[in-house]
Amino acid sequence: MNAPASLRKGWCPGALAPMRTGDGLLVRLRVSGRPLSPDRAEAIADCAARFGNGVIEISSRANIQLRGVREAGLPDLQRRLRELRLLDADAAAEAVRNIVASPIADIDPRAIVDVAPIVAALEARLGADSSLHRLPAKFGFLIDGGGALPLGDVEADIRFEAFRGEDGCCFAAALAGDGDSISVCAPQDVPGVAAALALAFLREGRAGGDAPRRMRSLTVARGAAPVLRAAGLTPAAPPSSLRRRAAHRDFLGIRAFGDLFCVGAAPPLGRMTAEDFRVLARAARRCCRRRRPR
Repeated sequence: MNAPASLRKGWCPGALAPMRTGDGLLVRLRVSGRPLSPDRAEAIADCAARFGNGVIEISSRANIQLRGVREAGLPDLQRRLRELRLLDADAAAEAVRNIVASPIADIDPRAIVDVAPIVAALEARLGADSSLHRLPAKFGFLIDGGGALPLGDVEADIRFEAFRGEDGCCFAAALAGDGDSISVCAPQDVPGVAAALALAFLREGRAGGDAPRRMRSLTVARGAAPVLRAAGLTPAAPPSSLRRRAAHRDFLGIRAFGDLFCVGAAPPLGRMTAEDFRVLARAARRCCRRRRPR
């Protein structure tokens, strides 16, 4: 007997399309750069303990995974996630909403630009454009606005990195596998450029026979410049300031940004218990209570 498509092994899971593993269902929450309030983080810890085996993982693309979820409890878990606004409208939109961005972009005074509205606009584009739902499930985007939490050590199929150009803030659009050619766009154009590059990947990949599953495979074979041109973009040389990498000191511990605070941790192998996650949430809540009034 075949397992339902939403429960088979071997692809990129979500909350609407969990994956069956040796310890139960793996449910992945795509947070996509949104900050987690203490209340929402503690609610996720409660979900992990109530519906799963109490293990929470942070994936390499900043998603939160709940392990050991029981199939009988999945509908109730999904209802709770919908209440927390952590559930997508449908599985197709969920599968392509793979965006990495700094969760402190809106409070970081060192950031070149607040990328939160850009991330929200790209999420909306990915969800609404059914032609983009054909992207491979692991295909991902990155939007780096600079600042205290750089993302230069995080890989993505299509990455946008902010820099200060002659006319103000610009983004360099770069493709995995070839850093010699980029295209430059304005912040408000990032969602459209991202969609154009993703559609070019789908078209150019089909033209070569076996469709590649990741952008790197396509650019290694053909180079980034032809893909950029296929998306209607002009290739350019990248600025020297790109790909700044984070160090542990950039995010560990309690960090103050004016009268706002965030709490950063680095669990071994990205894994912690629900109680560990709850402790972090409560530490953040104590910071919030101590913060100075505006």
